[in-house]
Amino acid sequence: MDFPTEQIESLLEEKNFEEMERLLLDMRRKEHANSTVNFYLGLLYSDYDNSNKSEEKAKKFFLEVISSDHVYEYAYVYLEQKENNKNKSIRLLEAGLKVFPNSVQLNQRLLFQLEPELKEGFYQKLIAAGISTNEINSFMMEYYYDKNKYDEAIEASKKIITKIEIDALFISLHNAFCLYRMGEINKAREYLITLINMDLKHDLSYAPHIGLILCYLYEDNNERAFEIFGEIPDDYEIDLDIILYPYFVFSFEKEFNETLIKLESLNNNKLVLAKLRGLRGLSKLNYQNSKAEEKKIIKDLEFAQKYLENNLTYIQKLKELAEGSGRNLDAFKFAIYTLSYGYDKYKEDIEYEYYWRFLDNSTEEEILDMKDCLVHAVANARYSKKNFTGKVLTYLVEKLYNFGSFKDITEIAEEIGFQGLNKHILFQIAYSYSQIDESDLSLQYYEKYEEVHGKNSASSNNIGVILRKRGLLYEAQERFKIASELDPHNKTASGNYKSITKVIIENEQEKEISKKAALNFLNENAWIKGKLLSFSKYHDNEGYIVCSYKKLPQFLNVSEVKANELIKSFLENKYLFKITEHNLNTTSSVYRVNPEVALILIDLEKEGEQEKNLIEVAENINLNSFRDLGYDEKLLSALDKISSPDLKGMLERDLNENVLSLITKSFKSSLILSGSIIEAVLLDHILAKNITQYTMENGRNKRVSQMDLNELLYVSNQENFIDIQLYYLSHAIRGFRNLIHPGVEQRKRSVTVNEENAMLAWSIVKKVIQEI
Repeated sequence: MDFPTEQIESLLEEKNFEEMERLLLDMRRKEHANSTVNFYLGLLYSDYDNSNKSEEKAKKFFLEVISSDHVYEYAYVYLEQKENNKNKSIRLLEAGLKVFPNSVQLNQRLLFQLEPELKEGFYQKLIAAGISTNEINSFMMEYYYDKNKYDEAIEASKKIITKIEIDALFISLHNAFCLYRMGEINKAREYLITLINMDLKHDLSYAPHIGLILCYLYEDNNERAFEIFGEIPDDYEIDLDIILYPYFVFSFEKEFNETLIKLESLNNNKLVLAKLRGLRGLSKLNYQNSKAEEKKIIKDLEFAQKYLENNLTYIQKLKELAEGSGRNLDAFKFAIYTLSYGYDKYKEDIEYEYYWRFLDNSTEEEILDMKDCLVHAVANARYSKKNFTGKVLTYLVEKLYNFGSFKDITEIAEEIGFQGLNKHILFQIAYSYSQIDESDLSLQYYEKYEEVHGKNSASSNNIGVILRKRGLLYEAQERFKIASELDPHNKTASGNYKSITKVIIENEQEKEISKKAALNFLNENAWIKGKLLSFSKYHDNEGYIVCSYKKLPQFLNVSEVKANELIKSFLENKYLFKITEHNLNTTSSVYRVNPEVALILIDLEKEGEQEKNLIEVAENINLNSFRDLGYDEKLLSALDKISSPDLKGMLERDLNENVLSLITKSFKSSLILSGSIIEAVLLDHILAKNITQYTMENGRNKRVSQMDLNELLYVSNQENFIDIQLYYLSHAIRGFRNLIHPGVEQRKRSVTVNEENAMLAWSIVKKVIQEI
């Protein structure tokens, strides 16, 4: 049959595998042994883009191809590449070469598979047959170099056709190392210097520098060797296998290690040693290392980091090593160090989720240690705290939240500060504060969370819980309602809404009952009121009254029988409530006074205090109190000297009122009266001496009847009506005379109304009356 080659290849190119499979299988049913059909079926089932790719089916069809009369070269290539047994691979390739003796691919694959001692002879046969490719020649370059056959390696390199500049640089590098190994140091040095000058982007991974250092060391030019070594950056991760796709591979690991060993033996500088060890540790990271080798790498990097402190590359690599070996806390410490001192440089990595993924595999103990590490780093940060508020904070808080370590979360929040926390962890922080009974801070963070994210069912429900604990039932009810509406499937929120609604209804009913009970209590007699007031005084800070059966008579101050009757009556009338749900550690009965009745008891207690004060004042008003103050017959008889009978009567009245003011502690009234009495006595005495006007200090005459206390004292002193001591004492209280005017007490701070001044004024009054 005619095979539709163009149609099948077009379907293969278009990746239309279903149609291609249908056509090929239809043709295979008609002609089972057709090698072309089987070859394309092999291609179909080996295509990486085919969702029905099958190595088993591909191998089956390619085997049928090489077993037929019409074979395809690629069938041998494919089968050999999939063959794990080396001997079978060689047999397949040799079988293919019998059919396709000049096949480049088959010869190339056979060269790769042959034993080392056979490779060189086979390579020479290929050269003689004119079979040569860059891949074959570069392979033999590496082979000869490893076998120390440097001339042959250089000859093989000459057969390579270079297409781009980097290929030519690679070959020059290879040849320079060959020349060094052959002892042709001058030629090698020239090659290497040229390469260093050309390889400005360091595509050759500082291999030319390593080669040139070896040349200088060979010549004992150590100073120049260290100078070239100084051109290599402290933290460059030198790749010892230079791979230039698709042909070239060159390893200078042996030369690199030789360079470091020689330099180390010649060095006595710690910084240079740190660089040597750091570069060695970094270079080995690209390879699979045993645990023992990994420990050496870690020691090298730690040594480099210790003496090259400003270099964060070592810290990053140590973090990766710790992470890879499950030392999560060490990985975290290295990451925090990087975050503290290299945030700007490594920001992209630090704020990438994968950077902190090792926290997912950390234990609770490790996470708690990491928290301490973070808090310490933030507290001692030389730079902005903002560096610590990104992915690390999100990851760590989420892990602590999952472990229920709420106190630790709040410790982080307090160290970072309210404004510094990122939006992704506001909910966890708010919830954490609620769990340690810091409701104010919890609300603050929930509010910030809702500012950023808007209200959701969880935040609204949790805010409702806080409000309910505070006794804000209606506000809590509204929050639970919002939570239920935002997420009808939130059973917790809907349950809270139902329960608080029930509580509100019950509270309203209880309030009505309490109000009715309070109205009844108002009509109780004073004895009942007094007993309940006495009982209520035994309450604690929460309003609970803990009272055992035995103490009931003591609390009510009645007999045992009467105590039982009273408490029963109080409970039945709803003046008291017996509390069964409480957190008190007691087996005694617990009571609480009806809140409406409690308000009445407060008023009763205030009235009782006022009555007590009045009774105390009243009890002090007696003859003994009057006599103790000097209000006696002797004082009153001194008023007989008053010339005016009307004035005498007024003075007797004022003296009586003054004494009453002192007894009842009305000190302002007493001070005003004292000044008034002294003024009246002096006026009467001066007029009795027929002095109706007097020349004052200012030289002006003034009528006595128009003089104030200050002026009357002046006249009395001038005329020797009073002695000098009494004059000055009387002067001291002249300011009290004006206390009757509004604002005088407030304006004149020297005029102080108190018991001491009132008693002083009273003593002066008595002295003035008795002496004049």
